[in-house]
Amino acid sequence: MVTDYAWNSPGRLAEVDSASMTDPVTLTYNAAGKRVGKAVGADKKKFLYDYNRLLQELDADTGSDTFAYRAFGELKSGEASATPFTFVGRESNKGDRLLFSEE
Repeated sequence: MVTDYAWNSPGRLAEVDSASMTDPVTLTYNAAGKRVGKAVGADKKKFLYDYNRLLQELDADTGSDTFAYRAFGELKSGEASATPFTFVGRESNKGDRLLFSEE
């Protein structure tokens, strides 16, 4: 299985595509180089920052996502498991298994 990665001119990951994926993952950035959007088919996300720290991934259409956690970052049972955020604030793209750490 081959996975294709496309990079934009400043060297940021712009697209991930593979035969095993239904739709490619497309990432967008603002002028400061912060990742501000992600699209996988019709599923579009935007990212909320507090200065340089990525706080939340939101649905681009509704502007919301809510998750409840137990101690040490474990999702509460019955809660949606679609959040890409782990306890230490790292974010993973479920479609391509990449882990982002914006420190």
